[in-house]
Amino acid sequence: MDKKLSRSILFLLLVLFFCSSAFAMQYWQLPEGGQAEEKGDICKPGNILRETEIIESKLMRREKNLRSQLMSAAKKENSPATTAMTKPKQGSGDKQETSQRATKPQQEQFTTIIQTKRQDKEKNAVITDSSTKIKAATAEESKPKKKDIPSNPYSLGAAREFTFLSQAVVKNKGDEIASNISIHIPLVTASSPYFSLRSETFSLQPKEIQTANGTRIGIFTIAELQPGEEVTLEIYSKVRCSKITFFADYQPEGGKQITSYLGSAKGIESTNGQIISLAQQLTAGLASDWEKAHAITKWVASNIRYDANRRSGGALSALTSRSGVCEDFAKLSAALARAAKIPARVVYGYADSGSKWPQSGSFSLRTYRHAWVEFYLTGRGWVPADPTLSNSAKLYFGTLPHNRYIIQNYSNQALKGKFSGGQLAISWSDMLL
Repeated sequence: MDKKLSRSILFLLLVLFFCSSAFAMQYWQLPEGGQAEEKGDICKPGNILRETEIIESKLMRREKNLRSQLMSAAKKENSPATTAMTKPKQGSGDKQETSQRATKPQQEQFTTIIQTKRQDKEKNAVITDSSTKIKAATAEESKPKKKDIPSNPYSLGAAREFTFLSQAVVKNKGDEIASNISIHIPLVTASSPYFSLRSETFSLQPKEIQTANGTRIGIFTIAELQPGEEVTLEIYSKVRCSKITFFADYQPEGGKQITSYLGSAKGIESTNGQIISLAQQLTAGLASDWEKAHAITKWVASNIRYDANRRSGGALSALTSRSGVCEDFAKLSAALARAAKIPARVVYGYADSGSKWPQSGSFSLRTYRHAWVEFYLTGRGWVPADPTLSNSAKLYFGTLPHNRYIIQNYSNQALKGKFSGGQLAISWSDMLL
């Protein structure tokens, strides 16, 4: 900008110089006797006058242009941009500081806006997340609740305790002395989920107690008995009977497997063709042993008629005649289960046929002899069932009607005696005290 100003001033000085020269030429007189230089027409008086007018016109136009340029230059110098360029550097720092002051609130405002948007976004995210969780919780609550899977295969209910008394009367009815007498008396079982032996006392201590397949046998010895002499053996057992219920939805994981109680036995004809064929029909398409044993119990309870006038003939007899006593119901159930490769056994003992057992006092169990069945299901253990007391309204599978089942043995072991000489007579009775 300084160079342009200098050029303008120089140009102005040149114009003034030419103007003064032309003015001087117009008024100056040629010296006497002098001659003008010959420059063609220009040197003639008329031409000189026109030339002067032309020069003056040109000078005026140039002066006008120069003034316009000077005025334009002045306007530019007074403009904010020119002022900013021509001001000292100190001023630039002040203006920059002022600009920074003006800009700083804008930056702060911009930062605040960004922070506010970020906070709003975070709040919206929290609200959205909370809303999602609430919806998920509501959906979970609206779903049908799954039934809890039992952690144990069965549960025990109310229990009753009894004093079970077994009496064996041994008498020598002969004329000779009876010696080396050995009496084998079945004892109540020691352990079961729904029946347990609390204590046991003897009037005569047994020589030994043998256990075979869950059946306990007490062996008592008597040195001798004179003719007509008798001795009474008494066994007092404190027992506890519990109501039991096995869970159908229990999920067994592994467990002990057994190979006993699978073969054919007296009255349990599990290898008979009719029994095998029926077992296959009843268990076809069923996946678990629980389902198979349930189907077998249901069929026996529904298709065999109880006949108190019959003597027990076993599984095949009950299947053929479609009738029998409690032992026949139990044996047919066991035979069908064994034919389906499920271990099963018949349980012998005593059970209340209704609600006839008194709460206290002694009474005979002679008319309460009973038989039922137990299936061994892997992962569950021995599962009881009573097809005799079952009916169309209630099937007692995996449970029993009440808490009054006393287990005596699993082989219907009878009282036995051995002796030398004489003539022994042995009578046996069971009762509750």
